[in-house]
Amino acid sequence: MVLRYLGDRLWPGDDLFDVPVAGKIGATILALALSYVGAVITYWGLEMPAFRYVRDRIPRRVRA
Repeated sequence: MVLRYLGDRLWPGDDLFDVPVAGKIGATILALALSYVGAVITYWGLEMPAFRYVRDRIPRRVRA
């Protein structure tokens, strides 16, 4: 998806095979970096707060 988006803008042409190999590698690295950043933001911004919310609502067992 990133290669299709960037390929038309950076390397004009009708075919994705016209994009140089270095461009494909760069677009792939960019896509992986964006995916990683999105995963980190989702983890810290959504999953951890939800985990803390659920954890704090569950009554803890009292040891005898």
